[in-house]
Amino acid sequence: VRHEVYRRDGGRCTFVGGDGKRCGSRVTLQLDHRIPVALGGSNETANIRLLCREHNVAEGVRIMGEGVMQRASRRGLPAL
Repeated sequence: VRHEVYRRDGGRCTFVGGDGKRCGSRVTLQLDHRIPVALGGSNETANIRLLCREHNVAEGVRIMGEGVMQRASRRGLPAL
C-alpha cells in the first residue's frame, strides 16, 4: 500500500489549500488516512494519501481536534 500511494501521489504532499494550490512538498512525507481509522476508515489505498508532516498534523487537528492530537503527541504518535 505504501509504495502504491507514493507512486500514485507522485512522491509529493497532496494537500490542496483554499486557494486551490497543491503543497507538493517532497520532505517529511507521511501517510495520512483521509478518514481516520478511529472514525471507521480503512487501510486501503483509496483511503490513504501522502501529506507533509505540517499538513498531516493540521488535518489531524481539523478532524480529531487539538486535544486528541496533543494526547497522541505525548504517547509518541505524530506530534503538534
